[in-house]
Amino acid sequence: MAARLLAQGHEVIAATRQRRAHENAPCTRAVTIDIARAVDAADWSAHLHGVDAVVSCAGVLQDGPHDSTAGVHRDGIAALFRACEQTGVRRVVHVSALGVDRQATTAFARTKLAGDELLMSCNLDWIILRPSVVVGRPAYGGSALIRGLAALPLLPVVPGAGALAIVHLDDLVETVAFFLQPAAPARLALYVCVICFVAFLLIKELIPKGTEELLTLVLSVIFLVALIAGLPSTFLVVLRGWPRRFNPRQATPSSQFERA
Repeated sequence: MAARLLAQGHEVIAATRQRRAHENAPCTRAVTIDIARAVDAADWSAHLHGVDAVVSCAGVLQDGPHDSTAGVHRDGIAALFRACEQTGVRRVVHVSALGVDRQATTAFARTKLAGDELLMSCNLDWIILRPSVVVGRPAYGGSALIRGLAALPLLPVVPGAGALAIVHLDDLVETVAFFLQPAAPARLALYVCVICFVAFLLIKELIPKGTEELLTLVLSVIFLVALIAGLPSTFLVVLRGWPRRFNPRQATPSSQFERA
């Protein structure tokens, strides 16, 4: 996102939680800020002087020892929106997620929806984008999951696998760039799969043609993760200090895949 905007001639201020992320961030200037803790408008105001627009694309899949869905998706982002109102930053492009406005069953979806609604209540020129599964080399989450599954040696076949609506990262970036234009429409909540190129593909078709022997593996993208991740994920989570059991079948990635 930042690289594309820089290439268009924008000056980009990158806000990241960890300072070491600045080293490779394509930006004009970088600031370190933990969104989950920046819950007062004053935490953001100093960084917004001279800014014309804000792109909000931070997200946390699940709560953990160092991650808070409510802090990132609702509390901290609400403070950013208030700071935009106070400092005169009119345009905000906010990247949400597919289906959060329909039966939000996870903390991820509920807090994403809360952040969307807070933005809609602001006196700003806002745009809310709700993309499906985003694929691309720098993309994480579902995209990384598919690439990782393709490298496994197992080939289970699981019933219930179906079509998957995807959107390429480049299309999402171009959509954001379009809505950053001063004359672009505003006060809209849009599904990116409607305004960008979307391919409805069987999950097996996302794997390169040279790996046909792994196609049946990728069909099991949701079920297989639940099957092989149960014990290791429980063990790792306990090691990290999270005392409650992690059930991969209730994990946010699986839920978002089902929506897609």
